[in-house]
Amino acid sequence: MDFGYFIRRFDWGCHVDPDREAVVFQDERLTYGRLHERTYRLANALEGLGLKKGDRAAVLMRNCTE
Repeated sequence: MDFGYFIRRFDWGCHVDPDREAVVFQDERLTYGRLHERTYRLANALEGLGLKKGDRAAVLMRNCTE
């Protein structure tokens, strides 16, 4: 499975059942619709910083939903 397949399935799931829970972490729950919104907000912010298709970016995150 390539990453493009994962993204297409994620987009499909967000449109088919946006109110279904996608992420549960401790007492916080995110629906597919909310996760979709947050994902695209981040993508647009990175694009606004000058990242283009094919560029590489690293992510360092704590184990939480932020």
